[in-house]
Amino acid sequence: MSLNSAENRLTLHFLRTTTIDRKERRKQLMQSSDQKWQRFRLWRKQRPFWGAILMIIAGLFVLWGPLSLFPLMFITGGSIHEGLLVGSLLVLMGILQLLAPSHALITGSIGIILSLASVLVALGGMGIGVFLGLIGSSLGVAWKPSVSTVYPKTQDFTCL
Repeated sequence: MSLNSAENRLTLHFLRTTTIDRKERRKQLMQSSDQKWQRFRLWRKQRPFWGAILMIIAGLFVLWGPLSLFPLMFITGGSIHEGLLVGSLLVLMGILQLLAPSHALITGSIGIILSLASVLVALGGMGIGVFLGLIGSSLGVAWKPSVSTVYPKTQDFTCL
């Protein structure tokens, strides 16, 4: 009898600790996912996020036309090469805005020029690419870092 009661106590202890461990683990996972979302929100607020996303989508629309004509790429006189170049550069400018927000003015300005050039070489990504590119590039040009993301200049203690 005492052996069974010892086994029962051991199994009860195991069941209690595993349910507590599961609850604690679930609580830790929820906290870690909240922390990940908070870090993503902070990262997103420190750069022209929506402008860059719109510019990437516009570049994909611009690329769609020339990529559908890719088998005809080697026919002379076509503007497929230029369409591929403009679309891929538009996507690249959007990625650069996400990764290097300090260059948002330059990448936004280049994005405006590329969006307007896409009308000539790729029919503007069916018109949608031009508008998304212009809006996204304009958001990049107008973006300014918030005051909290600018770090104060420290004193320089160099020897003269």
